[in-house]
Amino acid sequence: MNINPKELDEYFNKFKELNLLVIGETLIDRYYFGNQMSQFRVECLIEFLSKETKDYLGGAGLVANNASSFVKVVDLVTLTNKDTSYIQNKLNSNVNLIPIVVEDYPIPIKTRYVDKSTGRYYFKSTIINDRQINNETEDKIISNLDLNKYDIIIIIDKGHGMMTDNIINYISGKGRYISVNCQANAENYGYNRVDRYKKVNLVLLNQREIRNLLQNRDDNMYKLINNMRELLEYDRIIVTLGKDGCMISDKRRTMKAKMISNSDTIDPIGAGDAVQVITTLLSYCNVPIDKTAYIGNLAGNLVCKTLGTDTGLKKDSLYDICNRYR
Repeated sequence: MNINPKELDEYFNKFKELNLLVIGETLIDRYYFGNQMSQFRVECLIEFLSKETKDYLGGAGLVANNASSFVKVVDLVTLTNKDTSYIQNKLNSNVNLIPIVVEDYPIPIKTRYVDKSTGRYYFKSTIINDRQINNETEDKIISNLDLNKYDIIIIIDKGHGMMTDNIINYISGKGRYISVNCQANAENYGYNRVDRYKKVNLVLLNQREIRNLLQNRDDNMYKLINNMRELLEYDRIIVTLGKDGCMISDKRRTMKAKMISNSDTIDPIGAGDAVQVITTLLSYCNVPIDKTAYIGNLAGNLVCKTLGTDTGLKKDSLYDICNRYR
């Protein structure tokens, strides 16, 4: 695949004036950096010596930051507690936080214990409140959605109770371009399925999520995507394949795009969020699916080169890596 700088400039210039909304759960990815101790207590399966702690923005907040490098302004609608500054201080300057304050809401924290020298995860712990929001909070979210302002809406559904059926139906009925990542994770597996979203334009899944949706462990990805198309009328479907790249499908064809290079992967956290942002912008601008997938793969690869998500997806870095591999 050869994408020349003139093409990239054309795409990026189209993004500049877009108005974008990101809605969904924001979370904190907390990293404890240190080492596994060579000797540990009899009652411990593992003992970890923590030397440094760092919090990174995840979920909808990370997606908003990624998008902010490409568009003029991003609005972020997300749940938070009374201390809105905790999220606000981690957002880029052109991300406008529209906080939905729930007094006793604990911002989800996903903690990883990491060997800093190798990037290896030892184990993970999670703090979440995954109960569905109440009617009052649901009404507050809907009243803050002035959807006519936006060209694109990106929904980040982590399955922790924010995206109710009423909110989904309200957003879906307004004729905007809608991109969805409805994540199946360890906390919600089997309960958070993308088929809750009927009237959207683009969906991003991984292999496990599409197999769970279709209850099919055996068929190849081409057949799974075709089966999904018979059930759900999306304009584009993207299935990420980790180190193998991704599958992308529109209403005319389905293809596989191989990863260009993954030899320098350090930390995959945030790769899907980067792919979500850039493929949504490209798809909205009707960039062909082969070029959309190619640039999406490079975006995912780019953010895997550092531990944590501080670097995020930046327009200049994506421009550089696209030129390097063309």
